[in-house]
Amino acid sequence: MRSRMVDLLMLLVVLSIGAMVWHFREHPTHRQFQSERQLADQALKDRDFRAAVSHLQRCVRMARQMGDRELEHEALDDLGWSYFELGDLKQAAKFQQEAVLRAEEAHGPDNPKVALYLARLTRVTPDPKLAREYLARAEAIYRRTYPPGPDLEAALAPLEEQRKSLAP
Repeated sequence: MRSRMVDLLMLLVVLSIGAMVWHFREHPTHRQFQSERQLADQALKDRDFRAAVSHLQRCVRMARQMGDRELEHEALDDLGWSYFELGDLKQAAKFQQEAVLRAEEAHGPDNPKVALYLARLTRVTPDPKLAREYLARAEAIYRRTYPPGPDLEAALAPLEEQRKSLAP
């Protein structure tokens, strides 16, 4: 009887540990995300964009599993930029567009992060007409968001540089 009870307790322990391992693999914690994000940030700093892509893909997956749109759109933005640095404009545009959509979902369409991502999308979009449309949207968001003054001027300055590079 005692041996059977010990066997049942051991089975319960094994099942509990298995359930915890599954839970943490399927439901990452914020700490796990931050650890992966730090690796991605270091890879970006080192300009090791292949490693950054690998880490950022995991960050996007974990952010989605946690249901955190903020972390998701930030990782998507950096993922898009990493693909741009690797010369893959198609993947870069795909992830930058997704970053714009997730930022709009998280913050609404008139948020400076949306404008920032649109400006970055302008750089990775091979179609100049579409790039100018993204740039115009970014500028409109900044003008609605910031009052006239140094903050607005600082936000618009990079857009003006991009506009010059898109001139027909």
